[in-house]
Amino acid sequence: MRPRREDRDGVASETLTLRLSPEDARGLAALVEARAAEAEAIGGTVSKASVVRALIRAAVAASAGGTHGDHK
Repeated sequence: MRPRREDRDGVASETLTLRLSPEDARGLAALVEARAAEAEAIGGTVSKASVVRALIRAAVAASAGGTHGDHK
């Protein structure tokens, strides 16, 4: 079980449901597999949700004037 985070503002609380085409689902699976290979080397894990969150954060960071806190 994961320890409770003291910083409750940084805890994910929103739910997102996606309907993906077979092509998009294969693309997401490929991204998860690629990131999992990287994470395995340092003992980490990767999920579909973590990849989607990373994509959101990267898009926000790349947008003009976008800020998204200091989440990693």
